[in-house]
Amino acid sequence: EGTVCALWDTSDGSPIWSETAPFSDDDGYRGSILFSQRGDLVKLCDSVREADGVEVLHVKEELDTRGLGWLAPDGKSAAGENRVAGILDLENGGFHVLGGPLAADQPERSAMTGLSMSADGRTLASLGYVALAWEIEASFEDSRATYLFGTTSERPRIEVAPDGNWVAVSGDGRILTSRSGEFRCCFEAALDSPSPSFPVELRFSPDGQWLAGSGWHCTIEVFRT
Repeated sequence: EGTVCALWDTSDGSPIWSETAPFSDDDGYRGSILFSQRGDLVKLCDSVREADGVEVLHVKEELDTRGLGWLAPDGKSAAGENRVAGILDLENGGFHVLGGPLAADQPERSAMTGLSMSADGRTLASLGYVALAWEIEASFEDSRATYLFGTTSERPRIEVAPDGNWVAVSGDGRILTSRSGEFRCCFEAALDSPSPSFPVELRFSPDGQWLAGSGWHCTIEVFRT
């Protein structure tokens, strides 16, 4: 018994690959499925695989983290998380550490809980009790983070607009901020909500021109960015 992961051919419904991974403390995260923007790579269970099921990377062996939070459009790199955020080179191996909100005196606050990246791979947003926007430079050691705001475990989701100019955090409420942190808008929960639903979401369209969010009144609100 365990978590069953599978790839299917959408043309005829035939199975391409499947695997049953033993249960572990990471089952909730392991069950998430992540496709590259180009659609030729997918992360599921403990591995990154090509569309034909061939394994490109075994996450638990190559990267001692809870998993991957992003796959590059070119399929050459990925972003990983655990205590720190970093970029994983899928072609040549190696994990380039960015950093994270390490809190030795409060270990429960030191884990990275979310990652998202812009379409061009230049802006990476991370979440781990603080929201950070990382500018990924050609010389990796020059990459720097901008502090956006402090958050809580009740807001576990983060997403970057495709152009990298906006960052959305959602969960128990929704927050939209500019990449620089200079502008911030909060969409707070309504106290008179008839049937609260956790977590609410805030997501960008693929072209970045729209922002859609689920609300506490069982509605979906759409904003033009």
